[in-house]
Amino acid sequence: MIILLLLLLIDIDIEVLAFTADWCPACQRDKSHIKQLQNQGLKITIIDADTQPEKLKRYGVKLLPTYIILKDGIEIKRTNNVYTLRKWVL
Repeated sequence: MIILLLLLLIDIDIEVLAFTADWCPACQRDKSHIKQLQNQGLKITIIDADTQPEKLKRYGVKLLPTYIILKDGIEIKRTNNVYTLRKWVL
């Protein structure tokens, strides 16, 4: 967690891929948290499981929601819990 915070502080390119779907109750519940993180300046790309299934396959996503943290395009962490994501990036 400390390493991730340091990466954010030194302005390394950090992005979160948020894999969601409209039919997923947990994904819908997490929307407000994702919006708050975006408003705080975190780059989050929303990926819809139904319209972009090739991305799920590319990243090996099996459960929704899934949040993948990328540093310079390379995966450094992943979680299915928005609260864990918040702890890692705040």
